Amino acid sequence: MTEKTIKVDESVHKRLEELKLKYNVETFNEVMRHQLDIVSKPELDQLAAFLDDELEQTAEKIVDSIREIGEFDEMVTESGRDEILEFIAPDSNTHIASVHFNENSFGVKYRNQSGEMDDCGRGYESSAGGPKYGQHSRTSSSTDSEDVINHARKKVTGSYKRWAN
Repeated sequence: MTEKTIKVDESVHKRLEELKLKYNVETFNEVMRHQLDIVSKPELDQLAAFLDDELEQTAEKIVDSIREIGEFDEMVTESGRDEILEFIAPDSNTHIASVHFNENSFGVKYRNQSGEMDDCGRGYESSAGGPKYGQHSRTSSSTDSEDVINHARKKVTGSYKRWAN
């Protein structure tokens, strides 16, 4: 992405800083995307549109299981080529989990015991044919979609219990 610079006065800068907190984002660019309504809405069928059917269904099951864990605010952010569905605990305003989507894969992260975001599930379209899954950043032919769904549910449940309040 080509970066551009805009000049703002002190009051605009202060307001942009406030909006970073409101939207729970890190950059002014992300603030402007929200203000200009350029950010995707958390509609899973659009986020997973490029995935093959099995990967899309697995991602949907993971997102549904996260939504069943507790009350979350949801928002979509972008990072490079990924669109990221963020799950934020409203009481603590803490990112509990996220699901990253791109054209041929999804990845699930949770906030671990030490407060860092850690991988807990992944699926991608293999060039050798068919989806591959993993419970971490690597995939394995011995890991199936149900393993990933269950592992992600377990990790995000623990994260919610630890960090939501």
